[in-house]
Amino acid sequence: MQKGPESKTEVVSESGDALSTKLTREASKDVLNSKYISELIGPDAMTEETVQRVTDFFRYIFNNEWPDYAVCPPCDSTLPGGARMSAKEAYKTDQPVPLATMDTNPVLPDCTNCGSQMQIFHDPGKLRALLEKKLMKEGYVSFINDPESGDTKGFAYGYGTTLEEAFHGEWGNAYGYMANPDPAYDRDLGKLLECLNGTIKDTHFTPEMEIFLWNCVGITPVAQGGANYIQVMRGLFNQLPPEKRDQRIVAEVLIDSPAHIHFNTTGAIDIPGFMDNGGTIIVFKVGETTDIFNLSLDEYYKRREAVKQKRKG
Repeated sequence: MQKGPESKTEVVSESGDALSTKLTREASKDVLNSKYISELIGPDAMTEETVQRVTDFFRYIFNNEWPDYAVCPPCDSTLPGGARMSAKEAYKTDQPVPLATMDTNPVLPDCTNCGSQMQIFHDPGKLRALLEKKLMKEGYVSFINDPESGDTKGFAYGYGTTLEEAFHGEWGNAYGYMANPDPAYDRDLGKLLECLNGTIKDTHFTPEMEIFLWNCVGITPVAQGGANYIQVMRGLFNQLPPEKRDQRIVAEVLIDSPAHIHFNTTGAIDIPGFMDNGGTIIVFKVGETTDIFNLSLDEYYKRREAVKQKRKG
């Protein structure tokens, strides 16, 4: 495996979190000139507390900074631009809406397309249950935290699973994080397999195939930037053991989003024909991705720019 610069570590060894590792502030600066501290948690150190922390940060960042707070499924599934709304839009504020406010005083506007009341997209209980199932089995989480306040500023996570389990946990229903998703929006595992095997010829994808499912990356606006993005992603993929280097990663991204461009830089292949409304499935390998995220920032940016130019051409 290609390694990045050597970095010092501080091992936190209290209250059962003995395997939770943090890069020191000095090490982070040496590697990526970041003011944030990395906190890495793998399967042996995963706890219910970490699952809840991931749940809360997921809702906070995506409900506020993305239009993922409220949704009108009938309009969202048919209109080109979708029908979703962020918490900031729903509460008519330019400041992030606290989770306590969302939970105790939910504001659900009427859909501007059909007039029906929008619905909560990320149900807290449903999201928590899904994340517990995923992360407690073989989950990996990478946080970046403010060294002064201790506040989390970004995260990325993924988990080992089978392709069939990933399908049911991520894509089996277009609105699977809602409390009671309508079966009308169920998707077909057979179609996913058809799209995968029709695009990638050197691998035969089956329901029982072991994969690594990359779920998401989220960074607060104040911490957004290339170095911090690489720091949180490098922290995630560097945790994966060497025996996973040849394992396939399967993920969902928005087409032409920063994550899409970043993963194309690591060799990700787009899988057309399965997702709709602006998303795509991508497939890549653990080893190639880990190596790319451990390049120097200058070399990484050169590769990313080449990918961007290729996509434009």
